[in-house]
Amino acid sequence: MKVKVPDKIHVGAYEFDIVQVPDMARDYKFLGQAHVDNEVIRINQDSKYRVKYVTLWHEICHAVCDTLRMDLDEASIDRLGQGLGAILMNDFGIELEWDE
Repeated sequence: MKVKVPDKIHVGAYEFDIVQVPDMARDYKFLGQAHVDNEVIRINQDSKYRVKYVTLWHEICHAVCDTLRMDLDEASIDRLGQGLGAILMNDFGIELEWDE
């Protein structure tokens, strides 16, 4: 099932914009970033589909953990994002459609 990546997601009282940033990996050395203070999740536009897929879930996990003040380290967030992304893709058959 294909699901359009929304322009915004809600985490608690926050509303995060989801934006794709060209050359993010080259310019900033990140595949994605989640910022609670700016309410934005940025994803490297140039990444391959599966990398973007996993990166989005990783950054959503950051947004949830940071917003709800959950004390998870980067490795735990990475495992959570990888696991969630794999379940949604492989077991639920959810594919993401990116507006580009």
